[in-house]
Amino acid sequence: MAMGSTGTVNVTPDMIKSALSAIEEYENNIKHFDDMFASGDVVPRYFNSYAERVVYNRMFATQNEQMRLIPDGLFYAHMEIADLLGQLGRSKEALKHLNTMVSYAPTYVISHLKLASQLSRQEDWPSVEAVCLNALQVCFDREDAAFIYYRLAYAEW
Repeated sequence: MAMGSTGTVNVTPDMIKSALSAIEEYENNIKHFDDMFASGDVVPRYFNSYAERVVYNRMFATQNEQMRLIPDGLFYAHMEIADLLGQLGRSKEALKHLNTMVSYAPTYVISHLKLASQLSRQEDWPSVEAVCLNALQVCFDREDAAFIYYRLAYAEW
């Protein structure tokens, strides 16, 4: 690792290439597990709490739906890679993972809020509004609701 005179790391092209390769490998591993849990006629889902499961059953579940719960690690892998890609300015790729999070966990408010945050950075205000309104439908915590209303107000402003 090349050190600068002030003790900072000088990023080399090889370091960048290595990092991009690691991101690609991580995404490929995530996709492998996505495919594994989505095989057949099952609906892959993630629930952070029993309350979310109840809300899902009341609002989203279809008759005769067969659900397969995904592991926490798969859900959070999407969250981590979305955060990383967003920080690297790769918004379109980050959105893919954020939308996957919402599809896995439609009753988990954090999924919606992460998506709204990324859309805010892109200044896609109509989409931020839609995501926030969806989040309000599944929100049962006043702190989350307050933050959703904040995001809505910011989008309107």
